[in-house]
Amino acid sequence: MEPKRRRRRPSFHAPEIWRLTREAYLAGATAPECEERFGVRENALRRRAVQEGWTRRAHYGGAMARTPTLPSPAPAAAISEPDAYNPLDICDATLREAMKALARGDAREASALIKAGDAIGEFADFVRGKKKQQQERETIGSGEFSGPDF
Repeated sequence: MEPKRRRRRPSFHAPEIWRLTREAYLAGATAPECEERFGVRENALRRRAVQEGWTRRAHYGGAMARTPTLPSPAPAAAISEPDAYNPLDICDATLREAMKALARGDAREASALIKAGDAIGEFADFVRGKKKQQQERETIGSGEFSGPDF
């Protein structure tokens, strides 16, 4: 005969504990982190989050991984055609937006903005390198380059 499985006794937590757990969970803490930090069981947290509608998906309006907002381009009359988007200005704008996201407590969006800014910066460096190579080739091809005499 198999021994009866003992059912785990439910744990009760004060409303203040649940409020702190909810805030931490919505700010990006995982359920296991909340369990360790506040003593609230992972399953209880998930069940309450669904029942009370404070899941991350509901909190962020269904957009778990929002796309970062990039600055809008300047009016066409204000800029020349080739420099419609200055990568350095875009990098600065993404950094400012990331700082705003961190101030709001939205670490996920801040991280996405920082990654986007890094990628744009790397691309700008790549383009600068290609332009420099092209200028060097043009200088050599035009005869202005005075290389070593053999």
